[in-house]
Amino acid sequence: MLRSKFFWLPIVGALALSGCSTSPVGMIANQDSDQFDNDRDGVINERDLCADTVMGAVVNNDGCPFDITSIADGELIVLFDHDSANIHSNQLAEVKRIVGVLNKNPGLSLVLEGHASASGSAEYNLQLSKKRAEAVKQLFISRGLSAERLEILPVGEQKLLLNNNTVQADTLNRRVTTQFKSSDTYTDYKWHIYTMESTL
Repeated sequence: MLRSKFFWLPIVGALALSGCSTSPVGMIANQDSDQFDNDRDGVINERDLCADTVMGAVVNNDGCPFDITSIADGELIVLFDHDSANIHSNQLAEVKRIVGVLNKNPGLSLVLEGHASASGSAEYNLQLSKKRAEAVKQLFISRGLSAERLEILPVGEQKLLLNNNTVQADTLNRRVTTQFKSSDTYTDYKWHIYTMESTL
């Protein structure tokens, strides 16, 4: 008789617990897949325009990483005579050096910034600075560079090296400067606790 009492205890307990399951339970809504963040960049799929962002990259509001274009060191200054866009032969050695750098680095392009002295009207000086930059561009093209790698930026008299009415000032202001520009981009990454370790 004692054994039968122990036999019924588990059954009674199970019935008591099953009674709890009849209490109302709130409905669970299905998650919309567009609300997920598959690439874990902090921007949900619905607004993410870059679905495969590299883990840890700094992103904008559209979920796209900030790609940074770097500017390489290196400059050439071509000086001109008054009211002229003709290039002196003594500049050719430096031009050849720049061409060599560009040939060895296909990811580099060149920005040609044209300048003029303050004598004359601003509009005339702007056009003159454009002619000077174009002359340097054509010189590089004649040395085998593609026009797509050469960018002209005429600024006229807006960036004077010396702002005084002297022969020296006019000589230095009549110029075209060049600057290497890298088309290679790299992704900016978020800082984390291990960032310092990787730089040590």
